[in-house]
Formats: sequence, structure tokens, C-alpha cells
Amino acid sequence: MQDGTVQEQEEGLYQKQMAAPLGIRYLDWGMTMAVCKIETGVSLRPCVLLGNKAHPDERALFHRWVDRAYIVPPSPMVGGDPGGQMWNVYGLVELEDGSVIKVPASSIRFLDNRFGDYSWEKKRPITDSQ
Repeated sequence: MQDGTVQEQEEGLYQKQMAAPLGIRYLDWGMTMAVCKIETGVSLRPCVLLGNKAHPDERALFHRWVDRAYIVPPSPMVGGDPGGQMWNVYGLVELEDGSVIKVPASSIRFLDNRFGDYSWEKKRPITDSQ
């Protein structure tokens, strides 16, 4: 048993084929259709590297955050540290010469101000001491 006429089935197939190149995906659950628009892309953010000895105050493009976890062995001393796991967050940035490096999160200062895109209850002046 098929749902709908042959013409309705062909129209549904046509809509799906036309929507695919536009990034729109039609999800068909029986008689209802839902439209989902999925946007993907790389959003690079301009930044400056602070305190990096090899690249002091150099401009860069931020790509993404990366995590690095590593095992710390226990201390051989009596009453020493039992060991465990350390975990750090780094930024993956692209320098002006095209090289890509991993830098600590604390040494990245973003140049674009995205705080204007968000709503705050109370506006307060921004100072360097905060």
C-alpha cells in the first residue's frame, strides 16, 4: 500500500532534489514534512597572540579550540602526588605566513567584538582593569 498518488510522490521527490543543492533537507514522516536548514562553514576570528615568545603580539586567524590530555605518573616519593591526568585547552591559529600553530588559550586575544550580538540586562562601561 502506497501513500498518496503517483503525482504527489513525484512532486515530493522533485522538492527533495531541488532542495539538496541549497543545503535544505526535507524530512518526510508520512503526510507531514518538516524543513530543516543546516548551515555549515568555517568562521575564522582575527586575534592577536599575547606572551608567545616565538610570536610576540603577532596577528593570527583563530580556527578552533583543541584539547590535550596526558598522563602524569605517580611520584616516587613517600606521600608524593598519586599521579593522574592533566588536561589543557589550546587554540589552533593560523599565522600570517600560513603556518598553523597551537597556543595556550590564555595567550589569545580576539579582535572582533562579538559581545554586541548578545543581550545584557545592564550595560556597564568596559575598562582595562576588569
